[in-house]
Amino acid sequence: MKSVLVVDDDPRVRRTLSASLEFAGYEVTAVGSGTDALTEIGRLLERVRAHLDEQGSPSDDDDAVVTHGTLRIDLRHRLVTRRGRRVPLSAREFELLRYLLEHRNEIVSREQLLRDVWGYNQLAISRTVDNYVAKLRTHIEERPHRPRLIVTVHGSGYQLVM
Repeated sequence: MKSVLVVDDDPRVRRTLSASLEFAGYEVTAVGSGTDALTEIGRLLERVRAHLDEQGSPSDDDDAVVTHGTLRIDLRHRLVTRRGRRVPLSAREFELLRYLLEHRNEIVSREQLLRDVWGYNQLAISRTVDNYVAKLRTHIEERPHRPRLIVTVHGSGYQLVM
């Protein structure tokens, strides 16, 4: 069953949205504030991490640390450094980087990324992937506007070249 988090400070709106979504077949969690939403999200993230641990993740392999030039990616500790300084990545940026590492030197389509990293089952035209790739490039590329690590393969997607 797909899960949905409803956040609204108006209890009537929360009840109405929750009822409609439950009727449509969703598992609904409804909260009244952004703080409560973050708590719930921290719970969607811990469950995901637990599930990944059960499945065995790439961080369990001997390849838990990947280096390329001045870039160091520690998958086990979810730590990326460049020239010895920590690179501040969001959870989604790190998952995107991890996925690209798992498929390094392969061309990965936007649709594949939306499905496998974002979990979207129905794909729509979206700039989400492009925006995240651009932001990730600013963190790990020497020259983000002339990328050498995450390259665009026009008409096909992206490729992590390592």
